[in-house]
Amino acid sequence: MLKGNYRFIIRFLGFTLVLVGIYELMDYLNELNNWYRSDVFTYGSAIQTLAFLRLFDHFHMEYFDGIMKGFEIYLNETPLVSVVPECNGFLLMVLFLGFLYARETGFKNNFYFALAGIFLINGLNVLRIAGLTFVVLNDDSMFYKVKPIFNGVLYLVVFTLWYVHLRYYSVKEDKLDSPNQI
Repeated sequence: MLKGNYRFIIRFLGFTLVLVGIYELMDYLNELNNWYRSDVFTYGSAIQTLAFLRLFDHFHMEYFDGIMKGFEIYLNETPLVSVVPECNGFLLMVLFLGFLYARETGFKNNFYFALAGIFLINGLNVLRIAGLTFVVLNDDSMFYKVKPIFNGVLYLVVFTLWYVHLRYYSVKEDKLDSPNQI
């Protein structure tokens, strides 16, 4: 039997590789059969961002297909940002879920925490894309200076969620293995 860290790493890698594999398979089948213009996660991120941006002005979105497939967000026929598969937050959500799955906690705790975490990560990703859109709208030269900050905030939230999960939701296995126990 695998113990401790090895078991965690194998469970983490297995879970994340399976989910990424399914995502890539869906993308491949999509390319093969032309089911969708882009993958469903990129479309979801783009459409949610557009819905948020429309609260402020008449933004619109168009699909583009070239070296990469994605969606361009426009204001008054001016392209502002592109939402491509690397922007959809899918990999960050997979890593978050992989960590939770690898920790072997109760299903109920993991399910509700994972669901809340996915909604939070997705919502913050939409706000990140919208924030970058507003940055480009005001001063497009600042895009590459602020993008790492926006990404860093999102990563910090994921690390905080992992910490909260470890601190408050994980099974306390260490107490069972303590040498002071009788």
